Amino acid sequence: MKVETNITLFAGAEPDFAHVVNAGDNPEKDNKDRKTIFAGDFQGNLTLQERIQQRKNQARQEALKIVRDAWAGDQAIDRGMDESREHILQLQEENKQIQEDQREVEQLRQELKERYGVSEDTPLDKQPEEYRERMQELDERQKYNQGILTNNKNDIIVENAMIRETKLAKLKRKPENTMVGAQERAEEVLDAASDDIIGMVVSEAREHLDQEQAEREEKAEKLKEEKEKLEELQEKRDERQEELEELVENAPVEEMVELDQSKENIQQEVQNIVDKMKLVAEDIKGALVDTSV
Repeated sequence: MKVETNITLFAGAEPDFAHVVNAGDNPEKDNKDRKTIFAGDFQGNLTLQERIQQRKNQARQEALKIVRDAWAGDQAIDRGMDESREHILQLQEENKQIQEDQREVEQLRQELKERYGVSEDTPLDKQPEEYRERMQELDERQKYNQGILTNNKNDIIVENAMIRETKLAKLKRKPENTMVGAQERAEEVLDAASDDIIGMVVSEAREHLDQEQAEREEKAEKLKEEKEKLEELQEKRDERQEELEELVENAPVEEMVELDQSKENIQQEVQNIVDKMKLVAEDIKGALVDTSV
């Protein structure tokens, strides 16, 4: 009977969650029955393990109850037949003792006849009174023994009939009420528990992956906003560059010196901004690739 299905669950680039449900009763099938799923670093990992253990315990208890109930039913039936057989043996042993007593009664009859000189043809009025009294006691004893033998014979017939009927009823039971049927039902309970455990693990993995996806999308949105700000700054820089070039063409030498200085300052400022945004720009590229996938 298969107890459980092996489950190993991982997710992400580096699997850091692995929970195994041991198959137990059939080690030769472990590799074939093992199911591996990748599901990442779960939040609330211990809670999932506790739920899995709870489901396993519930399934074990239910399966064991099914088998124990069927076993108890079989034992009760067999115990009833054993009691009938034991009763028959007791009755047969009692019959042997009574039959032995009957033979003793017959022997006492013969001894009395010889002692008092009475035969089968001796008239009743010619028989000694003591003889008649002793013979009456033996008759009553013999009659009592015969009654017990008759009752025991009837009881033996009844007990044998009960044994036959019980065997027949046992053979006619529905398959699900037999030990074989109980084992099959217990296996179905354990299989259902294995499916439930897989469902719990997969559900937890899906929830975790959905959360990660939402975080990636949020990060990509932020990077997109940073890129738009960078482009806006670049546009402003280009506009100021054009204004400066126009001023240089029309400005006196003294003003040009100041403008050159201002130009250098502006260029340095813009360059500093660009340098700071390089890492952000690379993140934006990666985010764009993620969102496009």
